[in-house]
This record gives sequence, structure tokens and C-alpha cells, in this order.
Amino acid sequence: MRNINKKIIILFIVLFATVAYCDEFNLLSDLELQIRIYQEEIKFIESLINSNNNLLINYKKDLKDYISQLNQLAQLLESSEYSDSKDESKLIVQELELTAQKEKLERIKNSYKQKIIALYKQGSDYPIQILFSSESIPQLYTRLEYLQRLSQLRLREYEKIKTESFILQEKKKINKLSSQEKEKYLSEKKSIQKTILESKIQTEAIIDSLTYLNEILSRRIENLNSLIQKAELKKQNISQELKFSINHIPNYTGQPFSTLKGKLILPVTSVYIERDFGKSVNESTRAITYNNGIDFSVSKGSDVFCVADGIVFKIFTVPEFGNVIIIKHDYQYFTVYSVVEKIAVSENEKVEAGKIIAKTSHNNIGQIFHFEIWENKQPVDPKEWIEW
Repeated sequence: MRNINKKIIILFIVLFATVAYCDEFNLLSDLELQIRIYQEEIKFIESLINSNNNLLINYKKDLKDYISQLNQLAQLLESSEYSDSKDESKLIVQELELTAQKEKLERIKNSYKQKIIALYKQGSDYPIQILFSSESIPQLYTRLEYLQRLSQLRLREYEKIKTESFILQEKKKINKLSSQEKEKYLSEKKSIQKTILESKIQTEAIIDSLTYLNEILSRRIENLNSLIQKAELKKQNISQELKFSINHIPNYTGQPFSTLKGKLILPVTSVYIERDFGKSVNESTRAITYNNGIDFSVSKGSDVFCVADGIVFKIFTVPEFGNVIIIKHDYQYFTVYSVVEKIAVSENEKVEAGKIIAKTSHNNIGQIFHFEIWENKQPVDPKEWIEW
């Protein structure tokens, strides 16, 4: 409760504001809304990861096919480069080899067919039963490794037979061609090889990109789960509902900014300060950081109000703070509104106090809104300028 008291500025409950001009901030309700927003984002990210995984399955299958085709073409071109198409004895030998390969391939297919029938009779979990009937953990790993190696060996054997059959079929065609026709034929194969190689490179790049994207998305889910845990902890530390009436209707329109100290409306419907102005020390790392403003904890999508009359000086994006709006007031005062989205103003636009200029967003810290006030190129504590 002590940490909560540090972050929530209790001294600024507005007791005299007219209800019609006030928004109500309920700390517990806002934290619960933040948690729901995090959970919705997690579901969305998980759907993206699943979609990417489905794409990866297809792209990896394509990549495997490209590699197989390139291997076949490379061996064909290498073996055909110096072959003599007029040698009839070679043609007969190749015919015999091709027949033998087809028979071997057929035997393997039949063997697989028999295994499927056997598995059907034994049950689909028969290999698992064999594994878990092991008398010890080492024996289980030995059997598992054996099954994996056997499967890989069969796949390599099948791929080899498929490649050899392709080469023999193609060489059979080549041996019937004239020298000129053979040269044209091999040239076409080289062109196909180049096209497939380009497709392979593009597919590898896509697989790398999707894999990297999934890693980023997975880290984002970890971050969101961490933020949910922090929000839940805050809820546990609150012994009672904390409600605040917040006035967003200014009574100082047209007045110079220098006269508004202690009078400014709150820029968002929240009084819960996540990070205060000035120097702070991280309790875990002991790292010292300096905050030029204050960070309000507020659910994403909340209204952001301009605190005083001015002109939109600049709108830009920076790391950590996301979208940033700077409003100029008089010649020496600026207010900064960041970690925002759905910006409703444009540069050089005149804005009045109380105008909604954006919606709150979020960053790695959580669902927050960052607010700064600058006087003569120096940041000042916004709490001293706001009428709590």
C-alpha cells in the first residue's frame, strides 16, 4: 500500500468541481480494463503466430521441393556434360539401371504400405507403446534415437532413388537427341535451375523473416504477461475502490501560459502516476534515470486533452514514446503529449484548452501517457502546474 500511496497523488482530489463538467476515474476499473486490453492483444498476437506458423509449414515444404529439384538438376547437368549420346551400349545399361531403380522404389512403397497396415492393426499409438515399454530411461532414449534415425534414413533413401530415377529418365531423353538438340536441352535445364535457385533464395528469406517476426511476437507476449502480473499486483495492494472526479473544462481560456501555474486541467482522465518527474533509481538494477515529465497509468484509448491554448508545433515519432505532439504556448512554454495514437490535430493548427487532441496508447512500460512542460528550454515538474 505504501508504494501505491507514493504513486497516487491523493492531495489533488477535486472536491469543488461541478459534476456535469467532470469525468470519473476509478483506479480499480481502469486497471481491470488495462488487463482486458493486454489479454485481447495476447489473443491477437497468438493468432498472428499461428497464421505465420501455417505459412512457415508451406514455405518449408516449398523450400524442400526447391532443394530436391536443384539437387536433381545439378546431378543431371554434371552427368550429362561429358556423356556420349551416340553410345548405344550406355543407353542399354541406363535402361537396365532405370528398371532396377523402379523395382527398388516399388519395393519400398510396398514396404511402407505393409507398415501402415500393421500400424492400423496394432493401433496408431503402437510406436509410442514400444517407447514407453522401455525398462529404463536410457533404453527409452536409445529406442527414440533409433526410430528417428531409421525415419531419416528411409527419407534419404527415398529421396536418393527419386533423384536417380529422374536423372536416368532425363538421360534417356538426352541420348536420343542430336548434339545441337542436346545443347539446347541442357541450356533450358540451366535456365530452369537458375529460376528455381532464385525461388529458393526468396523462400529462405521469407522463412527467416517469419521466424524472426514470431520471435518478436513471442517476446511481446512475455512482456504483456509481465504487465498483467504487475497490474494484478497493483489491484491486490488496493484495499478499497479509489474514485476521483476530474475536471476537463478550463476556466482560463485566452490567458497567458505563464499565469496558469497550478490551474491547468489534467491532460488525461487519471491521477495515477506510474513514473514521477525527476531522478529515480531502479530498485533492482540501481540504475539512475531522469524523467522530464510524468507518466500517467491509464487504459489505452483514453482521451488526451490539450491543457492550454496554443499552436501545434511538431508531431513526430520516437522510440519508447511512440507518437509525440508538441504544443507551443507563448514564446517560452511548450507542452509535450506522448505515447499517443489516433492524433486529431495537425502541425501549425491552433488548439484551445480542453480540446481532445489524441487517444492514449502503450509502450514497453505498459498502458501509460507521458506528459511534459518546458519553460525556457528546461523541463519543469508538471504536477506544480496542474490543478489537482
